[in-house]
Amino acid sequence: MKKVISVAFFILFCQSLIYGAAIIPEDTKIILKRGACYGQCPIYMLTISVDGKVVYEGENFVKVFGRQEKTISADKLRQLLEKFSEMDFPGLVEKAASLDCGTYTTDVPSTEISIVENGKISSMIHNGKCYEDNLFKQLDILAKVIDETVEVQDWISPPEFKEIKKKE
Repeated sequence: MKKVISVAFFILFCQSLIYGAAIIPEDTKIILKRGACYGQCPIYMLTISVDGKVVYEGENFVKVFGRQEKTISADKLRQLLEKFSEMDFPGLVEKAASLDCGTYTTDVPSTEISIVENGKISSMIHNGKCYEDNLFKQLDILAKVIDETVEVQDWISPPEFKEIKKKE
């Protein structure tokens, strides 16, 4: 019996090396919200589910308005989750909540990133407050990684695309 258990653990260990170390919790969800600025900043929201389903909702200054869906691979989802882990996202959220700085940049689009895992939600908003702080630069990097992973440029306008008008 001991040999059977040992073999089973060895097989599970090998599978974790081949398929990835951790099982992703079923309730895992990544949410990115991009808000307004004084100019023509794209306003949209992305929601990425544990099955790789991406739901995009374009609001203003985007190529595609409304709801769109696509799917990213399990590997891309795992890479995104690894980025959250590398950055210690819950730690960033905690540090950002305790920041007290006087600098505030007014023409910066708001960025909000949230992750849900095991019933817990961690959320961080960058709305121009403490703009020069490294914490918020890390949030901007993470937002860019999310955008690139889901290839959001298919739905939003690149900066040089000037024909997009605010949705009436």
